[in-house]
Amino acid sequence: MIFVPFSVALSGSVGTRPSGGQQVASSHRLSRRLGPLGRWLVGCVCGLMLATAFGPAAVLAQDSDEPNGSNVAGGELREGVIVRIPLPITGETDSRVRATIERYLENLPVSASADERPVLILEFDTLRGAGGRGSQFERCMSLARYLTGPDLSRVQTVAFLPGPSEQGFEAQPLAGHALLVALACETWAVDSAASIGSASLDESNVDSLVLEAYRSIAARRQVLPPAVVESLVDRSRGLAQVDLTDGSQRYVSIAELERLEAAGESARAETLVGVNETTNFDAETLFRRRFADYLVKGRADLARQLKIRSDVISGDPSLGEGWTPVYVKLEGPIDRRRVDWVLGALDKRIASGTDLVVLEIDSSGGSFRDAARLAQRLLDLDPLEVRTVAYVPREARGGGALIALTCDQIMLGPEAVIGG
Repeated sequence: MIFVPFSVALSGSVGTRPSGGQQVASSHRLSRRLGPLGRWLVGCVCGLMLATAFGPAAVLAQDSDEPNGSNVAGGELREGVIVRIPLPITGETDSRVRATIERYLENLPVSASADERPVLILEFDTLRGAGGRGSQFERCMSLARYLTGPDLSRVQTVAFLPGPSEQGFEAQPLAGHALLVALACETWAVDSAASIGSASLDESNVDSLVLEAYRSIAARRQVLPPAVVESLVDRSRGLAQVDLTDGSQRYVSIAELERLEAAGESARAETLVGVNETTNFDAETLFRRRFADYLVKGRADLARQLKIRSDVISGDPSLGEGWTPVYVKLEGPIDRRRVDWVLGALDKRIASGTDLVVLEIDSSGGSFRDAARLAQRLLDLDPLEVRTVAYVPREARGGGALIALTCDQIMLGPEAVIGG
């Protein structure tokens, strides 16, 4: 157990918990160091997080309108997990994502019915990443093969393209070879502000082996028609939608459209992407053309449409193996020195693997500017990697209220006051 005390001015402490066989003994040592209130608080928070049972009487949770019962519209809610795909996909990203998925699969039930399989949501990090541009083809192909392999047949894979973050970061188009990973999923769910771009942004010449790999992966899932996939990889092909004289409809390359028109087989055609133009489909287009099965407005809507529990969308940074918490107590007026200590200690603990930050806040205010610095740092944390919980036993006013409200969850004492 590593125990790092803050300065006296902070009137608090930080503790972390290792994994493995030392967990029980180390947790006991942390419990003694924190004192009665610290023991109770960390124990309560970890217990609640492990049970994913943040009740409305104890916790104020964001997106409280999410489905969180035993059924939706009379049907049972499905189990599931959400895994973030960092962008660009380079180095060992594919191996890390695969290891994360496999650890989650150990805790998921096995369903005899394909329609009742647990859901594996792959959220592409188009908010803070490069939108997929710069992703290495070999790494993306490795992950795509895994997603379409027999080990993943027990879950329904859903590629999720998010919209803007609560902090105001705009979502970039999913592009580059990260698209190959999305094509390896059974279905797509896209936020109304999401979009996709070309897969060949990083390459001037199209490798025939790369094109064939896209065709192979796309054929396994059939999310996008072959001509659409080819236009994403090879810009020289272009893309058109054609109504044939026999009453059928197809997506074809511009060269194929010209052949059909010359043969008198085209009744009507619409050019979607010109030759050598960069492909870009927004969410509405993806949904209207039935490339995406779900058009959503935020995470709560995603949970409703997929008919999964709301805590699935929140994610589990602990991967079901217990939390590694940090306990921070902010007491008294907030000032620059206290915030500097908190920021420095948090960065060290998070770098060493902390996935749960518990802040006890008892403050009448202080420097709003310095409180805003800490609040921004908490907002920058990915909730799928680090969860934040604020506990307010008595009051959190001014800057203290700002810090509390930026956390993922808030626990209130019986007579606690926030704001004012």
